[in-house]
Amino acid sequence: MIQTHRVKVFTGCLLLLAVCLLAYATLIPWLGFYADDAIIAWVLRAQGRAGVVAYWSIDRPLVGWMEAVTTLIGERPLPWHIFAVLTRWASALAVWWALKPVWPDRNREILMAALLFAVYPGFTALPIAVTISEKVVSLTFLVISIGATLRAARRTRFSFGLMALAIVAQVLSLPYLDYYACTELLRPVMLFALFLQAGMSVRERMRRTALLWLPHLVLILAAVYWRGFVFQNHRLEADPGMVMSEFARTPWRATGLRIYYAFKDLLQSTVMAWARTLQSELFTFDRFYWVISAIVIAAVGGLLTYYLVKRTEPQSGDNGSTQRMASRKWGLQIAIIGLLGVLLGGLPVWFSGRYITLESADDRFTLPMLLGSCLLTLGLIQLFVKGKRRQLLAVSVLVGLSVGFHFRSTDRYRQYWAEQESLLWQLTWRAPGLKPGTSVLIDRVPVKSYTMAPHLNLIYAPDVPGPEAKYWLFNIVRDIGYEVPSLSKDVKVSDTARVFRFEGSTSRSVGVWLPETGCLKVLDPTRDELPQLSAMGRAIRGLSNIDQIVPDTSSPVVPPAEIFGAEPKPCWCYYFQKADLARQRGDWEEAMRLGDEARALGLSPDDRTEWLLFVEAYFERSRYEDARELAGLVAGDSWFAEAAVRNLLDKLERTTATDVGRLECLAALRAQLSGSSL
Repeated sequence: MIQTHRVKVFTGCLLLLAVCLLAYATLIPWLGFYADDAIIAWVLRAQGRAGVVAYWSIDRPLVGWMEAVTTLIGERPLPWHIFAVLTRWASALAVWWALKPVWPDRNREILMAALLFAVYPGFTALPIAVTISEKVVSLTFLVISIGATLRAARRTRFSFGLMALAIVAQVLSLPYLDYYACTELLRPVMLFALFLQAGMSVRERMRRTALLWLPHLVLILAAVYWRGFVFQNHRLEADPGMVMSEFARTPWRATGLRIYYAFKDLLQSTVMAWARTLQSELFTFDRFYWVISAIVIAAVGGLLTYYLVKRTEPQSGDNGSTQRMASRKWGLQIAIIGLLGVLLGGLPVWFSGRYITLESADDRFTLPMLLGSCLLTLGLIQLFVKGKRRQLLAVSVLVGLSVGFHFRSTDRYRQYWAEQESLLWQLTWRAPGLKPGTSVLIDRVPVKSYTMAPHLNLIYAPDVPGPEAKYWLFNIVRDIGYEVPSLSKDVKVSDTARVFRFEGSTSRSVGVWLPETGCLKVLDPTRDELPQLSAMGRAIRGLSNIDQIVPDTSSPVVPPAEIFGAEPKPCWCYYFQKADLARQRGDWEEAMRLGDEARALGLSPDDRTEWLLFVEAYFERSRYEDARELAGLVAGDSWFAEAAVRNLLDKLERTTATDVGRLECLAALRAQLSGSSL
């Protein structure tokens, strides 16, 4: 019997690990740092662990101490992503362990709840590995604390060890008190449910629940009091006083808004969370191998779930009305507990004026509702799906779909990191040095990077302790009118990232353009070579001061390999950026050499107008046939390519050089643009 139990436990642990690996781990070698993670990496490199503690001291001081420990993992992304997957697995194990004492005869169903918890599709922010894994760790400790209390409640004698574990684990969950303060209220709910199984009177259940919950209630109230009334919060958007002042000014509006958020998030965290596993992209086959991979992973996850869960408990021969009634009664019980879990877990989120936004990093706000949502889902399956086999099949389908969905979601993060790396490598190839105080103005950044200023400082000023940042990157589409008041000369620009701040001027800015197709472009106001630029891009170009770039530096910057990996092999954009840098220095010989080397390697641009840089280099070095050949490739490509050729010819005709070959080449290109044969 003991050996059989151990096999079941081992099988359950293995199954939870397998689905977590399938859902989250298949793409982690290609993931990086996103959102706040890049800031943490910047702080850790510039200021060490003391800086990490100071970083969080303005609003979440306990998180700083937690992070001082977790940052022992280092500053490479891969170990952090492995850690994040392991925390997700640990949280699912904690749920499985915590629920068993309440329903000891529901082993299969409890395992199914843990599986739903492990791959819950409403929460997709796990690739933001540093900050999100710490939130998952806090949730895991809270679940362990609740589980220890429940196990102590089942004992006939007082268990000091379990009660001590419950208190210690609760303390370790407090760093993210603003997330899980009301999830703590699930503890008395679960205790009440446990005592219900024992057949106690209502009065006795309430007495024992209160007795066991009292130390945890005192602890959580003390923590809330300290956080809300003693601790001085220096971050306004996280200050409870700001929220209270909103209620004082407009009580009815503030209350109504929170009720609306609660209703919306109830649907978002339950129905919509599971429905998003069937997004339309699953049925579009423009990326054939990507879709097939997602389907295969989903199928493996679903089949594995069905097979291994079925093995954890022999199929009962009793499938009569009594068993179905018991199953529905249990389903109703956990559905009610799950609904309470969603509503209680969401209270801190809604109180702060926030709400869930699926398809964004704001789906992290589902974390305090996660356990409740999964219990509610399982309860509804128990209520409306007849028969254990069908119920298991329904859970297996949900798990399989969720595993495939997480693979697709993680792949988007992989793409975002590839875009960030490409942007930053190209920028360093083009700008091997920047003068301190330079701001980079850009009209688009990868979606999951709401700020790339930390990346910029990690590369150009990695050892500057701060808090005054030397460089900043402004996303003009987002920042115009705020951090960047206007796109005019000599306008002060400023921004902050918690403890870091930057002040600069539009006159000390470098404008860059990141097109959908082609290489990054450093904009030069003296050159009109990009007719396809938007009005915003043209405004940025007018401010771009390329003198902020240090073209001749004895030690060109290189993105830290620990974070950004090894430098990519020379590609087209490498040669383009290096040639553009040579053009800035007036070194046409070097620009020409780079063009020859790129052509010899068979490299070519996605945006043919990028050939024009080398056309100009060939003109400057009197290689007119090569210039004519490349210009001919560009002219017929598109309307803006033809316009770019005309602009370059206008510039070349304004020079004082008058040798015959140059004039003949210019005339031939003019004739080609006019539709004449060469």
